[in-house]
Amino acid sequence: WYQRRVREDSEACVYHFEWELAAACPPVEPTCRVIDDALREYDLSVLRRAGGWTVRGSDRVYSLNVCGISSQCGDNSGICYITDSGRTTVSLGRVSGEPIVLEDGSLQLSYYHGDECSGNKRWTTNVIFTCQPQSESMPSVTLNEGTCTATVEWRTLHACPAAHATGHNCTVTNPVTGVSYDLWKLSSREFSAVVDEHTYTYSFCTPLPNTCNGAGRAGACQTSAVTNAKKDNGRINQTVTYSNGVISITYLNGDTCSRGDIRETTIKMVCDHSLSDVEVEFHQISEPSHCVYEAFAFSGLPCDKEVLSQCEVSGFDITALSLTRGNYYTSNHNTTFTLNTCRGINSPAPCPSSTALCMRHGVDQGISLGEVSTSSLVYEDQTLKLSYTGADLCPEQSSNYKSVITFLCDTDDNVGSPEYLSNSSCTYNFVWRTKYACLDREVGESCVIKDTESGETVLDLSSMKGEYTINVPGSSDSYAVSVCGKLPSSDCKTSSAVCADIQGQHLSMGLFETDTSIRNTGERSITTLTYLHGDTCMQTDGINVPYSTVIDFTCNREGDEAPSFVSTVECETRFKFPTPLVCQQDVTSCEVVKDGHVIDLSPLSHESQYLVSSKIPIDGYITLSVCTSLPSSTPCSGRSASCLDGTRDSRSTSLGKISGAMQLNSAGNPELVYEGGDICPLGGTYSTRITFLCERDTASIPYLVQMSGCEYMISWYTDLVCVTPLPDPVSGCQITDPTTGFLYDLTTLTLDQGYYKVTSGVSTYSANICGDAAPCGQGVAVCATSAADQIVSLGKASTSRTELAQEKGEVQIMYTGGTVTDTCPDGMRSRIIVMCCTDSQEMKLLSASDNTCEYTFSLCSQKVCQFSPKECVFKLAGEVYDFAPLARREDNWVVQLDDRKYSINPCRGVNINSQMRGCSLNSVACMEETSVLGGLSLGLVESRVQVSGPAPGDITLSYTGGSDEVCSDRAASTELLFTCGNSLGSPQFISDKDCKFKFEWSSFVACNSSSAPVVSDTCKYTNPLSRSSVDLSTMFTHHYTVDSMPYTAHLARCGEVLGEEVEGRRCVGKRVCVKDQRNNRVIAFGENGDKEELYAREDSAEQVISSSVRCEDSANKMWRAVVEYTCNESGDETTYFRGMSHCHVMMGVSTPLVCSNYHSQSSHKLLMLIIVLLIAAVFFSLLMLYICINPLRRDKVLRKMRSILPVRGARSQPMAYKRVKIDMQEVDGGNGPCDF
Repeated sequence: WYQRRVREDSEACVYHFEWELAAACPPVEPTCRVIDDALREYDLSVLRRAGGWTVRGSDRVYSLNVCGISSQCGDNSGICYITDSGRTTVSLGRVSGEPIVLEDGSLQLSYYHGDECSGNKRWTTNVIFTCQPQSESMPSVTLNEGTCTATVEWRTLHACPAAHATGHNCTVTNPVTGVSYDLWKLSSREFSAVVDEHTYTYSFCTPLPNTCNGAGRAGACQTSAVTNAKKDNGRINQTVTYSNGVISITYLNGDTCSRGDIRETTIKMVCDHSLSDVEVEFHQISEPSHCVYEAFAFSGLPCDKEVLSQCEVSGFDITALSLTRGNYYTSNHNTTFTLNTCRGINSPAPCPSSTALCMRHGVDQGISLGEVSTSSLVYEDQTLKLSYTGADLCPEQSSNYKSVITFLCDTDDNVGSPEYLSNSSCTYNFVWRTKYACLDREVGESCVIKDTESGETVLDLSSMKGEYTINVPGSSDSYAVSVCGKLPSSDCKTSSAVCADIQGQHLSMGLFETDTSIRNTGERSITTLTYLHGDTCMQTDGINVPYSTVIDFTCNREGDEAPSFVSTVECETRFKFPTPLVCQQDVTSCEVVKDGHVIDLSPLSHESQYLVSSKIPIDGYITLSVCTSLPSSTPCSGRSASCLDGTRDSRSTSLGKISGAMQLNSAGNPELVYEGGDICPLGGTYSTRITFLCERDTASIPYLVQMSGCEYMISWYTDLVCVTPLPDPVSGCQITDPTTGFLYDLTTLTLDQGYYKVTSGVSTYSANICGDAAPCGQGVAVCATSAADQIVSLGKASTSRTELAQEKGEVQIMYTGGTVTDTCPDGMRSRIIVMCCTDSQEMKLLSASDNTCEYTFSLCSQKVCQFSPKECVFKLAGEVYDFAPLARREDNWVVQLDDRKYSINPCRGVNINSQMRGCSLNSVACMEETSVLGGLSLGLVESRVQVSGPAPGDITLSYTGGSDEVCSDRAASTELLFTCGNSLGSPQFISDKDCKFKFEWSSFVACNSSSAPVVSDTCKYTNPLSRSSVDLSTMFTHHYTVDSMPYTAHLARCGEVLGEEVEGRRCVGKRVCVKDQRNNRVIAFGENGDKEELYAREDSAEQVISSSVRCEDSANKMWRAVVEYTCNESGDETTYFRGMSHCHVMMGVSTPLVCSNYHSQSSHKLLMLIIVLLIAAVFFSLLMLYICINPLRRDKVLRKMRSILPVRGARSQPMAYKRVKIDMQEVDGGNGPCDF
């Protein structure tokens, strides 16, 4: 179809035609989706590939793409064959139109107008897709040169109908599996949820039993907790839709809203295998538009038959990593991976629920990298690995995809999260650091199990320690059982932990020994304590088999129960001890996908609990955890994730429990909702809503910003939410993280003597970082040595390239140019991934392949790890203190003392420079000496202990774990003694007695709610050392600008304001203006009349600029700036931006004005100037006397001056000469030297 338009240009006799038709349009790739007459949807877009599919026929090689152009064919062709030479291609058709559904249910996609064939014909291709649900097969191509037609037959599960369907009478059928979902099971019941000050009630298939605002057929009702008024949010409906695991039902025609809109509600229900098919738990209720409600619920009803996989092997149990709601996510640039363990991924997801690991490029349909039913969990070479097969077809190798997850032991990670590692030959590799990959631990008499490396408590059973008497039901037999120790006295042999009285005979059933072990088995919440080497039970082949005892500590959240006898099988006796101490914490997914990027907040779950800083008045204080429940030691009821404690009535209140996975709210920010807390007086139960917001270089502190009814709303600023694209790999050994600005310097891992080594099988691998590995030979960084001592190079040191492996900040270094083989013509290559875990510097082999020529290793070290800002909020004497403003972004607090320099940075840890190599990033203080190269740590941030001082408002922060090289007999430690002050202050050295370095610090962060600031002058003060007057309004520049990505900060000179030349009119009339380059948001404050407080010290001053501009993350806090003026004796002025932290803008100006000797130097310069001027005046007077004493000399000078400086207004005329006779005697006898 086309349309013609004609325009006549009569003067030029030219006729113009316009012709609109599809052939003139540039080629557009079809959507590849089609709907048949039965409203079944088919989607072939998942088969579209950027490079196309390579299909090998009997005599030709074909390149094919589905609904797209094949890059090998060119000229907009979708299919072609490649000639024998491989240099040219023959097009078999160009992309044209959408697929069609044939009568037999197969799909046909046609390509027309290929290259010329014969008889002036052109090639045409028909691709026939046939549904094959269980497996994939490669396409086959048949050519008919007589008809110039090519036929491609392709059997694939992607030709099956998509999982979208509509059902009536409250029943819907999955078109792929044929499973029907019957919502009548939920009928005649009410399901309720409380949000803010409203209770929402829902029913399915039948109306609510009670009328809602007079409506007899309401399916959704909203009730106000304040007025008890009811609103009909939609009438019952029995039409149900199913789409990729989500069951939806919409209720229309509710009550009329204030603006005339009609209320309606859509309920979306997804599978949760932990619930039955008659249970429904509403997780989130929102109002995306006015009076249009959306309710998100979990239930066992939408679940298909679940396939579970093996999750235990060789003493390991990873079932605790399995999620029944939500999924785990990781990414690699624009590719997102969705996965779960032990069971399939949960809806909604881009792949079916039978998929264990799903890959998605951008917004394309998901690709299976492995099915649950094909999983294989193995422990080999001291590494735990989980492998999946049975995946979708991989176009690169004409085979199926595979995936491998390598689990690494990390006791700092509770659950941890998966991270993308690499892919080669259609095999995708991932790594997962978690405590569930760690082996059993020994238990001592304290009954407290500690991690052997970190020393942290893993499990505390000390309350269970003691002696128990357990009777066997229906028998006179009994047992004396000791937990975590030997029986103090018994009729059994010494060191017995269990002594049996069986029909009067006493037998030792196991000894308490130094290697007695304990094992936690994960999701089943059972911890076993085993006693071995009891009395002889029986003999087998002449070998004595002793008695043994196993104590099962089982989870009972209600409290301890009396222990009981379970069984005796052969020589093993088993007892059961129910207790809440071993109950696993509830865990939910801590990841969410935003704009194709994975936001992973699991690092926040490493801390067991956080103290919430309150922006509004509150009775008590709140502690919460992230993505997991609080530890059992918390005073709130079991499984709470948010707890209110410390109230005036000394009661603790649960503010919610884990109720679902993390979600994006309507503003696109990650959000966690904890529901089902204690009963709220306003109706329903308490809940907590945590919104995570992007803020770089923050101390990561949660703030209570609002209480709405029974819901506590918390804002949490963290750089983990900030999404920044990964930088490209760089040559060398250094790379900067664009999110935090942190510089990874891998040269700190270079071993000048020695090398890293790992043995796997018969090969030994040697490596160095940014240097040569000694056994490998000169210039070789990584090599493999066989049992026959044959050395194979895996990469040269000179080829090193560094890149960030994940958005989470792991870094990897790659080497190429290794040994050349037949299968590796470009040479072997390797990569070493540096992980931030323990500082053991132990290297492990993660994957090795001679076919792909690549070897991957991991290395644990803290030397290149970013240290996350630690929690800096704590409570003392009922007051909550926030020390976050003390954390510096780029530099440190510095105390100079003779030949020593102390760098201090609370909350965050010192920022390391090239001179401080001896300090780790988590050091709170570092000492440098002029005579010694490097620095020494004086204590670790994470070791902080806070105590109250002798006077109200005095706080001492103590840090331990410093270097043992500072003092000969003990490790160094640091004490920061804070007192309430008027300004941010700075540390002052006190003493270093007993290797304890003490600093005094007067700051407003140590002031409690009763402290009041002292107001001083704005721009003038008296230097306390020189007693000279300092006026900051005389600084060299009217305003200062500094760029510190992503911020641009402006500061007006003291006593002045910014003009229009700064950021347009948005900063006019303000003292401080900061622009966020990421979103162009401008924060400007500090007007004339706002309070400014100035505090002076020797060689420095500090100015606090208050404002009336409200801070976004606080209900009652205003923005203010802290400007630190420091001495710069060079005479120049330099401005610094130290960051933004919790409603504070931190800036610094280095200027000579505040130097103690600046004014004395100025006085000295003035005196020298006066002396010089006096000398010049005397010299000038003598010169004039010399000139005037001789009349001829005087006249000559005057004539010379007139010629140089003519009299203004005088006319230029010829010089007149006159002869005069001079009597020399008269000259000599004159009256004086200047007498005329």
